[in-house]
Parts: sequence; C-alpha cells; structure tokens
Amino acid sequence: MNNNILKLRLFLMFLSISSCFVIFVSSCKKKDQAPLINFNSPYENSTFKNMDTIPLQLMVSDDRKVENVVISLYKSDNNAPIGSSVIITVNKKEDEIYTDFIINEPTLPAGSYYLKAQAFDGKQYGNDYVYINIQSDTKTI
Repeated sequence: MNNNILKLRLFLMFLSISSCFVIFVSSCKKKDQAPLINFNSPYENSTFKNMDTIPLQLMVSDDRKVENVVISLYKSDNNAPIGSSVIITVNKKEDEIYTDFIINEPTLPAGSYYLKAQAFDGKQYGNDYVYINIQSDTKTI
C-alpha cells in the first residue's frame, strides 16, 4: 500500500509541476521589438553637392505598427544635426519608403556626413545610418 501511495504522490507532483509549466508558457507574452529600418539607397559613401536632392529608398517593419520615420543629416566628426528633418507618416507594420532629402544648406562645408533614419512604433525607436560625402560647389567666374 505504501508503494501505491508513493506512486500517487509522485504522479500528483508531476501533474502539479506540469500544470505550472503549461500556465507559465501560455502566459508569456512576446517581447515588443524595436522597428527595423534599412537604407537601400543612397549607397554608403555616395557623393553629393550642396543643394542636391538625394533620392532615398528605405524598408521599415515592426511587430506592431510603425507610426513614423524621421530622416536627418548629421556631420560625421561631431554628430551635429544639419538643417531640417524629413518626417514621414507610415502607420503600417511594413512599408517601402521612397522620398527625397534636399541638402538645403548652401554654406555647408565639404566633408563626411551621415543620414540617420529613425522609425518609431509608439514605444520604441529603430535606427539606420548611411555615410555620405558632400563636395563643395565651387564656381569659377
């Protein structure tokens, strides 16, 4: 009889642990992920001049819904923002974005810069960067 009681206790303990495991696994929520964003163009180290229009192509996706994307230009050596940003409303889980970024700073010195694309899903940010070169637009008279 003691052997049967021991078996019953082991079975009940196994059943209890199994039930806890099933409840734990089923109650786990998937962790919210930051949006993914990638520049498809321009290519890394492309060269532009002051007042050029840069055609941009980006891919953005998220497990929620991407609310917007902000694209900004920065100076590489000091991370200083340059000029105005472009803000694009997305409101989708996935999108391919085609837009233009105008280098609208006529006195911008030649050098190394980067474009930063930042996607926001209402809770988290995802970023991508592409380095570009800007040449001075010297005109001879």
